[in-house]
Amino acid sequence: MRKKKLVAYGLVSAALLFGATAASYSYVSGQNNAVTELGVGKYIVTSNNIISTTPSSEEQRIASQLRTELIEKGEHVDESASFNLKPDSSYPAQKIFSINDTTKQSSNLNDETTILQYTVKNPSGVESVRNLYLHKVVTQNGVELVPNNTTATPALIPSPDGGKYLFEDMNSIFTIDTKSLSVTQITQDYVDGYDKNKLHNELKEKEQSLFWATNPVWSLDGTQVSYLSNRTAVDNTSMEIWVIDLLNGTERKVYSSTQPVGTFGWTSTKNLIIWEDSHDGSLYSIKELSLKGETSPALLENVDIKDLSRDGKKLLYSPSRPSKDFWVFDIETKEKHQILSVGTGIQFDPTAKFSPEGDKVVALEYAGTKGERIVYVTDIGVGSTQTFGSSDNEIYTATPDWVNNDTLLLNVEKSGESNAKLISVELRGEANE
Repeated sequence: MRKKKLVAYGLVSAALLFGATAASYSYVSGQNNAVTELGVGKYIVTSNNIISTTPSSEEQRIASQLRTELIEKGEHVDESASFNLKPDSSYPAQKIFSINDTTKQSSNLNDETTILQYTVKNPSGVESVRNLYLHKVVTQNGVELVPNNTTATPALIPSPDGGKYLFEDMNSIFTIDTKSLSVTQITQDYVDGYDKNKLHNELKEKEQSLFWATNPVWSLDGTQVSYLSNRTAVDNTSMEIWVIDLLNGTERKVYSSTQPVGTFGWTSTKNLIIWEDSHDGSLYSIKELSLKGETSPALLENVDIKDLSRDGKKLLYSPSRPSKDFWVFDIETKEKHQILSVGTGIQFDPTAKFSPEGDKVVALEYAGTKGERIVYVTDIGVGSTQTFGSSDNEIYTATPDWVNNDTLLLNVEKSGESNAKLISVELRGEANE
């Protein structure tokens, strides 16, 4: 195996502390100088090299206490934020930062508060105007929209080129154009003889639920969107896969199954990666689906899929739940290999992730029963893993997220207070035998 010389990064030698091993990968840990402290608060990644504050558990408790005190005093409590009617002033002002690729330092971005309006129909067919509370920031990559995290703004899903966003509301799917800031409903309320509102009312009498359009996923070229629906299969538990052609606005069903089914993403060959429940309902069968409705033989059986690389070429999965080890499957070559194992630890957090370029994987291990956590970063091609262990006074609260291909955002609880840091995981040095 070819290995790179590694510049050692990290906090503690987790491999030494907990005896972790994984396949034939080599392990290194490192030094504090690769860590940039962001300070008190909780942060999320909104796009490449852009992060934002979001209410921490402490801030949520404080806001809840304030509302309780107002109620006890008999004063009015404004719950508008819970219904996406306006931001919640009980929380600190949201801040947005850009991260320098080289220095890993953060700088405050100027943002413009933006309110977009769109019309949506409730299940009974009554129209109402709703607001999207956003922060508009201009970066070197163009306009980016960041949801206001103090109100119930729908999750925004950026297109591959960043020019549009998807979101769903009231069983409909919408797009936002970043140039015009126009909001457009892309799913129709009447498709192939099925009427959304009529069907909803019929199912309501039967105490059944309608999922008209949910779980939208962009194609890699941004011209199509897949989504799930049960509009023609409401009498059983299965879902169907539909695809919208954004160039002509057509919607068509491409797959249905007697088993629960879902989409995981698009491949580089413009097919869909789908999952179906295995017979025992605990793990999945993974297939490749063409837009003609043809499925491949199962790529993987009885696995728990974690992630699909952005280029649509690799799958990250575990053969068990809870996850004890992680494997990578190459969709083109059909080759698979193990990249991580918990060793003497308990299990992995289920949210392991590929890096933006798909050459690395980050995972979080529950290493002990007293809050011990280890972050693993594996370079798939090089065959080396860096480890970052939590210290005595801090707990890693979630799997880190990728800020860029060489930097992770890690939220921690330090002495009972939310903190965040950036960790560099860049490999350096020439490859050698």
